[in-house]
Parts: sequence; structure tokens; C-alpha cells
Amino acid sequence: GVSSPGVLGYRHTGSTGNLTVTLRLINGTGASLTSLNVSYLGRVNDTEETRPPEWAVAINGVTPSPAESLNYSTAGNVDVTIAKTVTGLSIPAGGEFTITWTSARGGTGGSSKQIGLANVLVSSTNPPQGYSSWNQANAGGQTADLDFDGDGLDNGVEYFMGTAGNGFSASPAVVSGAVTYPRSASAAVNSFKVEVSSNLTTWENATVNYSANLSVTSNQVSFTLPTGPTKLFVRLSVEP
Repeated sequence: GVSSPGVLGYRHTGSTGNLTVTLRLINGTGASLTSLNVSYLGRVNDTEETRPPEWAVAINGVTPSPAESLNYSTAGNVDVTIAKTVTGLSIPAGGEFTITWTSARGGTGGSSKQIGLANVLVSSTNPPQGYSSWNQANAGGQTADLDFDGDGLDNGVEYFMGTAGNGFSASPAVVSGAVTYPRSASAAVNSFKVEVSSNLTTWENATVNYSANLSVTSNQVSFTLPTGPTKLFVRLSVEP
């Protein structure tokens, strides 16, 4: 390996065989992914050696088309940033997918150059998805106030969070005194509110008496529970 922080470096020998590095990701966009932006820095060291190993890159085991190829070779003896938008994918909402970098020794004689991998970036190219499209694929066309998969989260809340409405999603737990709901960048939501109740019957908008306990950012909504003996229940209400 190499000592540079954030770099995976590897030196092949005659007995090491192929090296495969696997990145496992979850599609949390709330929509099916048909394309991805992928970039990384291919690195080389020991350039005086004769064997030029390469990175062969695949997504879910499938090699992108030649025009979208993410492969890198050490043959040029220079570090190269590989950046492409890969299309033709079909990754369901909430589904796991992998990106793999595989390297053999390269060449036919001598010792191998050292091959490296750094600065990996993966992002979605999908635009925000409307609720009507999302719920046809994830919630059987149900309205936002129903619970298609019976996991205790309304369809609208699952759409807001970017989870799949047709598979179990856990309700956010209390962590360090706060309940935090992730907020999907792919959800085009008209309005939402955090509601509180002391009896699970009567619910009140948290901004009425607990505005100081609320924190709203572009990627999450958090409510810090007040201290004291009073029991308080919290829920998120979403109107797509």
C-alpha cells in the first residue's frame, strides 16, 4: 500500500491473483436510478516496472459501454481522473447496488507497477420525482396518508425520506434526545410539518409551542424532545 491518506494502493505479485475492490451503495433517492455520475482518481506508482495493471470497472457486474467506460490503465505512468455519466441502469428505489474495480497484474513479464484508487465520487443524475410517479411504483397508487406496506410510516413520509413504500422501513428512533427524519433530494414535497401529542389522539403543529426544538435543513428534519416529566409523541406529516 501507500502512505497517502485516502488512497488504496496495491502491488501485484506472481501469486496474488486478481484484486477486486467493491463499493456497496443503497439507492436512497426515492426513485429508480437509470443513470449515475461516477468519478475517481486512478493512480500509479513504481513507474519503472514493466507490467501495467488496469482497473476494470463494473456497476452491478455489468461493464459500462465503451463511450461510458470507467477503466483506467497505469501504462501511461500518470494519475488520471476518470469521470463519466453511466446510463442504461435499472436500480430500484431502496435497492442495493455495487461498483467494482478489478485489476490483474497486466503485461507478460517483469514486475507490476503499483495501481491506486482515490477520490471516489458517486451521485445521482435523476431529477426530483413527483409523488404520483413514486406511489405508482412504490405504494400501489395510494394517497399519501395511507400506509401501503403496513410498517407504521405513511406513504407520504416514506416518499419524503426516500425509502421504498413497498418494503419495510423503520421509523426514526430517538437518538441523543432527538428524532431525525432524513429528507430525500428527489422528493418534490409541497408542505410538511412535525406534529406533537401527549395522548396520541390530539396532534398539534410543533411550531406552535416547540419551534425552538425544530431543526430543518435540506437533507433532514429533526425534533429535539423537551426535558422534564411530560411524555411527548412525535410524528411527521407530509403533503406531496
